[in-house]
Amino acid sequence: MSISKLCLGTAQLGQKYGINNTNGQPCMDEAFSILHCAQDSGVQYIDTALNYGRSQEILGEFIRQGQDRREFKCITKLPSNEFLSINSGVCTKVNKLINVLGVNKLFTLLMHDSESLSQWDKIDDLKIVKHLKDQQLIENFGVSIYSKSEFDAALGIDDIDVIQIPFNLFDQRALKYRWFDKARENNKKIMIRSVYLQGLLLMSPEDVKHKLHYAYPYICHFDKLCKVNDLCPKTLALNFVLDNCGDSLLIMGVESRLQLEDNMNLLVKINDNSEDYSILYSQFSDVASNVYLPTEWSSCSRI
Repeated sequence: MSISKLCLGTAQLGQKYGINNTNGQPCMDEAFSILHCAQDSGVQYIDTALNYGRSQEILGEFIRQGQDRREFKCITKLPSNEFLSINSGVCTKVNKLINVLGVNKLFTLLMHDSESLSQWDKIDDLKIVKHLKDQQLIENFGVSIYSKSEFDAALGIDDIDVIQIPFNLFDQRALKYRWFDKARENNKKIMIRSVYLQGLLLMSPEDVKHKLHYAYPYICHFDKLCKVNDLCPKTLALNFVLDNCGDSLLIMGVESRLQLEDNMNLLVKINDNSEDYSILYSQFSDVASNVYLPTEWSSCSRI
């Protein structure tokens, strides 16, 4: 996978985000440093959302200050109920998002939940997605999903070009249910989030024991496997995703420029590595759902 398929996640830029976040929200200078580093390194895509604190405003300030620089391709999200009525003013809201972000149009607009998928016939009659595309406000339309039933519903909707899914070593549902194959067969693009499971996969067993005790046995086993095989947790976690994601867009959020540089260096290193870790991956094919679903953790919100 090349850097061009990397998408910078910005939840951390607008709020303190992630179970393993020890630095809090980065200051404006650090946020701009992260964005400069991403842009200069060839990262084209940015993932943000209305409920990521000030991330959209920070991103917009950065983009407007660099009019001579290449523009990011922005992916953002709105609640799905915004599409249930023509009177919701969704077109006005999308125009506002474009203005806030300082771009000419949105590369992708996602529904941040799938609650309206069951009423898609009603939404389809309104032709809202067609209107957004005809007005050149958006290039792609999609949904962020959290379950198999949501994925299956999205797969059957022609308006949906992109499905954003969680996928990591502990959450292997995309392999179990053939999401990558099915998306390709139905001409849908996949975007992957939660590569490190909001930082859980990078935590020490002792920290997990205090913060998310029911994940402790899994993290202990993961930590032991990494040590036995002389691997750092980040390498094995990212290796798993890269070995299985095909041409999917990979969303990775960071709290600092140093983390971004580390992730990009690791991507290059893994691309040059031909080791087969499939035996290690298989040991986490049946992790309990309350471990891999952050929505089941206390005080965690949807990303």
